[in-house]
Amino acid sequence: MSAEKSIIGKTETALDDIIDLWKRRKPVCVLVLIVVFLPTAFTLYQQAIAVPRLKSKATALDTEMQKAERERDKAQIRLAPFLAAANQSFSNAPPDKRLDLLFIKMDDMLTKVQTATDKLTYKRSIPSKIRQALIADLRVAPPPQKVLVIYPSGDEEARLFALEIEAALIESKMKVESTWWRGSPVPSGISVLSKSKISNPSAFCISRALANAGIRSEYMRGTLIPNEDLQIIVGPKP
Repeated sequence: MSAEKSIIGKTETALDDIIDLWKRRKPVCVLVLIVVFLPTAFTLYQQAIAVPRLKSKATALDTEMQKAERERDKAQIRLAPFLAAANQSFSNAPPDKRLDLLFIKMDDMLTKVQTATDKLTYKRSIPSKIRQALIADLRVAPPPQKVLVIYPSGDEEARLFALEIEAALIESKMKVESTWWRGSPVPSGISVLSKSKISNPSAFCISRALANAGIRSEYMRGTLIPNEDLQIIVGPKP
């Protein structure tokens, strides 16, 4: 009980001193109060506001770190087969370059596959506007006695393209026949063959008309099927 009275007495004495100081020298009293209560106010601020904020930020950062670690682990699992392939294929390269080299190789392979796929699926044809220009050029060519359009047996794409060329020749008032060829392999692309001097002008003009229409062709002397002066060979796609 005496200890409590002593504390109460000290507190009363301190308050009396502060009140007396306030009456005598207010600025000094304000300064004393600031010095006494400022640490207490700062401690209360930390406990009530600052510390909870820091704990909240720390929790958020910890959550983000755990999420990043999970994503990293998933990425490592996905990359594991590629890393193994890169280490096996480029064992002499620096470790930090192996994966890049593997991706470059894969990209090159995909490009080659895409090119091969495009080549297989691409079909030659004569667009409508180009076809009309081709027919106009063919009509001014010296008319041959007959044009034989030849395509390799079993090549459906070449057969369909040969039929388009045959139709354009017929529309330009030329006498045309078409047939397939099963003998020695025919050259790729379009070849215009002329057997004699009589068919040379017609063959040259047909080759030029095809070139003007954007259809690349080779004009040459010779024959594939005997007794036929002028032949157009529609070979496989180049």
